[in-house]
Amino acid sequence: DFGHAQVSKARNPQLAIWSQYQRTNYKKLQNGDLLPKITERKIGLLNLVGFEWNCSEYSWYRSFEDLLDFVKEFGHARVPKVYHHNPPLALWASRQQKNYKKYENAASSFDIIITENQIGLLNKVGFEWNFAQDLVRI
Repeated sequence: DFGHAQVSKARNPQLAIWSQYQRTNYKKLQNGDLLPKITERKIGLLNLVGFEWNCSEYSWYRSFEDLLDFVKEFGHARVPKVYHHNPPLALWASRQQKNYKKYENAASSFDIIITENQIGLLNKVGFEWNFAQDLVRI
């Protein structure tokens, strides 16, 4: 029906809790848990239906696709802070700038919220890390 395996807590709280439980057990298995509560068979079945093991990564790439649409329409990647056509994109772009500043100043890998791959993708589309978003309105 929905075309994805993302479960909304608002739409189905029980399924969302179950999904998070599967992700937690998958992470434990990946980290070498000797008594995993998830089997390779269950992982395979969940993969067949497109289960998202890392929701934040999925969400990041979905927002990046929105940025690509923005670039196609406007010819640049300077999303204004106030963007009435897609307010979540404006918030996401601002968050990327903040995350990049944290990345530059990170004392440890635990402080890093944005990956080098994500930074590379944003650089490829001309994302401006220090763009004064308040100056532009679209």
